[in-house]
Amino acid sequence: MRRVLDSCQKQISAEGSVVDLSGAPVGVAPFTFVGATSTAVSATVTDLVVTRIDDKPNLARVQCLVTVPLSVTFRDANGAISAVVGGITVAEDIVLHVPCPSKFPFEIVASACCNCPSGTYDATANIVRAVACAEVITKVTCEADLMVHTFGYCAPPNAVDFDAEECKRFFNTPLYPQN
Repeated sequence: MRRVLDSCQKQISAEGSVVDLSGAPVGVAPFTFVGATSTAVSATVTDLVVTRIDDKPNLARVQCLVTVPLSVTFRDANGAISAVVGGITVAEDIVLHVPCPSKFPFEIVASACCNCPSGTYDATANIVRAVACAEVITKVTCEADLMVHTFGYCAPPNAVDFDAEECKRFFNTPLYPQN
């Protein structure tokens, strides 16, 4: 089960945001940008850098790029409508609570939605410069077994058989992240 350890929400309103397109609109040029809306809740996190803050236990500066998938709509010279897949990238630089190192590591993931009500199409670069209204939720998650009736971690029973000293440090590492 995926557990959310910390999260934050950011609303962004930005003019001149660049919407990258996967292909060109179909129809008769010139094309007029009609609008763009997100196509999925899950966003892609790239260029992730997590830097722990020395004087604040379990806090870290999280820097990343969050790309929101979009459906971008155009009207051609004859008034026909076509849609192209695109995406808008938002830079995040935030502070989140991150757990201590453990055998099952945490992940930084994002959910996002975006609407671009106005903008202009640049056919040469195959991009749209738009007003972006985006909401991004960045989360620290980990895979953890929870016992529903106690709402805590599921403690598996200890196994016997292995007795090698080389693995002692590994076995003494917490099974799940500690809050």
